[in-house]
Amino acid sequence: MLVVCDANVLASGTLGLRRTHSAPGAVLRQILRGDVAVALSEPILREFARTLEKPYFAARLTEEERRATVNSVWDVALDALLTREVHGVATHPEDDLVLAPALSVTAEFLVTGDKALLALGPWEGVQIVAPATFLALQRM
Repeated sequence: MLVVCDANVLASGTLGLRRTHSAPGAVLRQILRGDVAVALSEPILREFARTLEKPYFAARLTEEERRATVNSVWDVALDALLTREVHGVATHPEDDLVLAPALSVTAEFLVTGDKALLALGPWEGVQIVAPATFLALQRM
């Protein structure tokens, strides 16, 4: 199974690695263990690293924890080369940058907490789901 995650799921997952009941944390644990293959574009990885530098995350994670998680995700992620362009599908142009890698790698799932993206529902063969929904679908 191949998934794409947005930067906020990865950032929330970084905090959730320590929590048993964190859906983003459980998704990130699966990715880091290699249970789920994740494909990420360079823009998503850069946004993930930038998000972890925001005061909210910097107050809760050491610099070493932030750097180590970004490096670990980078190590396990497949490079989602952007072979397909997406314009005007999402309500915000920056969200098209999350859809493009999912389409480019023919991901089965796009895991996001973004309400506007979730509202798209299945799109171009990609199931757009929240972290908790992704986990529930795996248990079926």
